[in-house]
Amino acid sequence: MAGKKRSGLANDRRAYGCGRCYTPTPTPTPTPCGVINIASIATNDGEGTYTLNGNYTITECQILNIPLGTTLLITEGKTLTNNGTINNDVGGYIYNSGTIDNNTGGTINNSGYYYNYNPGGIINNSGTFNNNGYIYNNPGGIVNNSGTITISGYGTIYNDTGATINNTNIIKNTSFIYNDGVTNNNTGGFIYTYGNGTTTNNGIINNNPGGTISTANGLSTCGLGTSAGSGTTNNSGTINTNCPPP
Repeated sequence: MAGKKRSGLANDRRAYGCGRCYTPTPTPTPTPCGVINIASIATNDGEGTYTLNGNYTITECQILNIPLGTTLLITEGKTLTNNGTINNDVGGYIYNSGTIDNNTGGTINNSGYYYNYNPGGIINNSGTFNNNGYIYNNPGGIVNNSGTITISGYGTIYNDTGATINNTNIIKNTSFIYNDGVTNNNTGGFIYTYGNGTTTNNGIINNNPGGTISTANGLSTCGLGTSAGSGTTNNSGTINTNCPPP
């Protein structure tokens, strides 16, 4: 009795294994958007303090909230990259001795306390940093700004002795800047003090070629700015009384 004839497909499978079998490509799991649970990226050390587990990137659709009574620690050697939004609320704390990269398109809204602390935290801001709270750039800390930093409301920047601010874009101050360290306003950098804002320099400000420092004289709609302090300003750029562009 003649055996059943194998189908061509069966022969192909026997001859070629799964080489001709269709294997569906798994659908990638989409990155979740919305609010990130801080406990998913950092370890709770007790009493509301969280230490970042390792290098982490916040995507452009994500939001990290640091609420009242919560502290985020970024320890030495770790990097937090922000392409989305970080809200450090009133009574929230960020202690950074590693690196924060706030990239173009990223936003940090600080109404609490932000520290670059020993052995020397670094923040690289090419996005938007809105400061209505307190920024402490402690000794060894570095702020590199190629984006926009806005100090408003009760917002204050303390640039301590031994700390450095490097600016190549825009810093707008309608509140307080205290410079006891070194501020380098480099090519393309604009530092505006206006709207009853005050910049107090008891350290060193280097307004380098291509840099502009503007302290409004109160004769325009943006309001008076005040420059004070007994520090040193080394100027090889431009100093004027202009308001910032709208």
